[in-house]
Amino acid sequence: MKGDMTLWYNIGRHTSVRILSWFRITRTLFSTKFLNSDSVPKNLSRPALMHKPWQFLVPCSRKVTCIVQDKFMHDGSGSESDSELEGTSEEVIDLYNESETFSFRHVLYPNSEHPLMKQLNLSTSVQDVFNFIREYECELDGQLVSQAVIVLWDLQKIFYKVNILDLYQNQVINSLLNPYDILKNYINEVCGHDDFKMLLQLVDQQTGDMSVDALTATVLYLNKMGVGVDHPVMQKLINRCECMVESCGQRFPLTALSRFTVAIHSRRGLWPVLISKTTLPRILSGIGSCDSAADFRLITICLISICQLVSTPILNMYKSKADALVDGGIITAQDSKVIAKAVTFLNYPHWSHLNGAIIRKLLLVLKGNICGMSPRDLISVHKVFQTHLEPADIVDEMHDAATQFLSQVEDERISSNPLAFQVTTDLLSCLVSVSSPTQKLPLEKLAQHHVEGSTSPSSLPALFKILRQLKTSNLKLCDAFWSRTLECMVNIPAEREDYKLFRVSHRYMHFNNNLGGTYRHYEMERQMIQWLWHEVENGAAGVTPSKFARVAAFILAYGNIGQGSSAISESTVTQLVSRVLDLAPQFSKMDCMYISRGLQIGASRGSHRKGISARFLGVFRNIDTAMNSCAQQHLQEDALSLVDINTMMKAYISRRGQSETELFECLIKRDKERLQGLMLLQAAIALCFFRRLPPDLVHFIFTVDFLERLDEEVLNCYAKASYPVRVRYAMMHLNRAVCLDYPEIDVPWFHEKYCQQLAALESSKLSHFQDDVRDSLISVLGREQLVQENRYSPYFYGLDFQVLLNKDKMPVSVRHQADSNITRIAILLWGKDAYTNGVSQLCGEQQLKRRHLEMLGYTVIGISSSVWNSMYMAEQNAKADYLRQKIWPSATGRNVEHGHKRA
Repeated sequence: MKGDMTLWYNIGRHTSVRILSWFRITRTLFSTKFLNSDSVPKNLSRPALMHKPWQFLVPCSRKVTCIVQDKFMHDGSGSESDSELEGTSEEVIDLYNESETFSFRHVLYPNSEHPLMKQLNLSTSVQDVFNFIREYECELDGQLVSQAVIVLWDLQKIFYKVNILDLYQNQVINSLLNPYDILKNYINEVCGHDDFKMLLQLVDQQTGDMSVDALTATVLYLNKMGVGVDHPVMQKLINRCECMVESCGQRFPLTALSRFTVAIHSRRGLWPVLISKTTLPRILSGIGSCDSAADFRLITICLISICQLVSTPILNMYKSKADALVDGGIITAQDSKVIAKAVTFLNYPHWSHLNGAIIRKLLLVLKGNICGMSPRDLISVHKVFQTHLEPADIVDEMHDAATQFLSQVEDERISSNPLAFQVTTDLLSCLVSVSSPTQKLPLEKLAQHHVEGSTSPSSLPALFKILRQLKTSNLKLCDAFWSRTLECMVNIPAEREDYKLFRVSHRYMHFNNNLGGTYRHYEMERQMIQWLWHEVENGAAGVTPSKFARVAAFILAYGNIGQGSSAISESTVTQLVSRVLDLAPQFSKMDCMYISRGLQIGASRGSHRKGISARFLGVFRNIDTAMNSCAQQHLQEDALSLVDINTMMKAYISRRGQSETELFECLIKRDKERLQGLMLLQAAIALCFFRRLPPDLVHFIFTVDFLERLDEEVLNCYAKASYPVRVRYAMMHLNRAVCLDYPEIDVPWFHEKYCQQLAALESSKLSHFQDDVRDSLISVLGREQLVQENRYSPYFYGLDFQVLLNKDKMPVSVRHQADSNITRIAILLWGKDAYTNGVSQLCGEQQLKRRHLEMLGYTVIGISSSVWNSMYMAEQNAKADYLRQKIWPSATGRNVEHGHKRA
């Protein structure tokens, strides 16, 4: 504790802030009273807390930009929703930004020269504020009372920041205390204090003397300090605000309106909705009259607070105003905070798919200024970008900005702080998603550090995204992440609320899919199933279709139903099936998708076992039938959007036509550096099918640099049992397609040996379908030697059968294949998997094969299994006649064939 040490009284903010590397606080908020409170475990000795009971040590560095998220607690904070807009009222501040902390106390009365106001603003502890209230009780008016509330809220924020940093420095305390619990104890101490109760009485007395801004600020910050909206004083303040909204109409300030809506909607229920009938007309008029970026930001805050009440006309009005402000140059790149908040609102899941154009337009305004944004705004913009993957013009800037912010966190004491840690994790998520696959290994090491250092559940969502985007094969890293997730859920009961359980189960199911379905964390699965079924038996999940669908999906996927290792009892399985069948008519489209996902995972896992039990099959068959009926019920609805159909059917819609591939060509060429190798190869093959593969993309792929990049990707892939095989096979397909479709590019064929190895591994045994066709061919051609089976064309396309005809259209044996005027007939057998579902047409891979064989000089005959095994083919000689027509389609050819038969 030697060196640059300067006295800093009471959590103040004087000039010493600018020069300190360590802050020393020589008096706590309630002197020794707070240290002797229940916020510290009784069994923890005082010397273990700190060297002196009146000192807090707070690390600081002038070289480091440390961003922390400031929490507040109130009556409604225990209920969090799934909304992506939850928590937007939390304030994100720079821990060492002195100007921000100074200016906050002047938000209501910036130019006040009142001596008592100046004295109040100099308060450096809660006790100072309480002493001021007692000393000047009779002289306090509405302005001073409202300012006292603001100063107390400011001190609470500072306490939280100081407490978190001090707690992190003392490892003994860190192992025993949760920083949020200490904040809760602090709030209880302050709100339970007699002087705070006196302040509430003064607020009650001075309500009529407060301005509109003072009223709403008092409501908001009292609520953040733990005073519930149902408190009598709060009710009086809210009623007063309602009356002023009605009486002032359009004159009611937007600053006050935004504070009021945030405070009212801090808890859920019907009551905030009823209040909104007063505020909504003012919000609508505000949208219409909005003519500045500042007003637009305040309107956005209001709409975020009432997002559940926003209708399509209101949303369209907001989008039109945003469009007009951008076109008019009113919203510019300097308004990054406004844009970040606006796109967050527009990205709300219920209407995100409707707002792609305006979101893209707003984000493009930031082009050239991304690096000037704050870290929190960058994280918000990145989350929206991840939903739409547009506009691509800002990707490089986001990468540079995330790299810049992360590189600034040089001091390990700061970067590992629990609050700063969450933001650095979010920044790492930004960096991973826009980085090249070649940077995978160093990013994986960073992810390992963040997983090991994670101490709060708030950082887990960002870590989940990082691991999914990395597609890591490091199972120890995956185990560490899910073990940490499980640890948080076991130790923190609030993390086991139903919606949080659903969120974790959803992540786990998609995380497992990302690893080829091979990853399992058995303890996580077992514990999750117990918690989820407990919600069914004791919570709303048993009677709420949308919640039960999430439970059923996870149990179907990982319950090992019908196996000796089943995670649930037989009676639970029976109840599960019964509830699914009962609730099926009430399931939404998304509910059907969740359960179908569970069926898919469970079925794939069941198919890998040595034997699938009859119980397993029975459960899946019943639920599958129920999902089919549910989907048919939804398909009968009058108005179905493309999103609805896609959700239900999970169908791939392909567009035919050359001009329709131009967009895809542009996207692939643009993102070729960031796409995974396999994805890029598959995209190139698809463009080959449409004869639209750009030559510059061919030159990019068939280079030493790209092949080395593929080798590194395969070496560090996430599913070593399947991914390398898929990459090599796709490269062979593309090599063959380029050689045949684009010979002018002069790419060599370098997969001959690889194809020979694949051919050697294939079984020579014919299927029943092949045997039947072979026998019919022999009967048509007359001799077995004229039917060549399991042959390969140049470039190693597999042929089920090959028939050679001479210039007289007479079949000849294989020794004549080098003769002139020989017609080579390739007979391909197509099973059900060679056709698309629904509307039956040949899949693209088979069409490409047929085209290439024709380019190589073959006459291609395709035989569908459904046609070959149809009822009319059961008639005598039907199959032989079918083959004759295919081989000799003309009448002349038929006479030649019959002449050959007689000979």
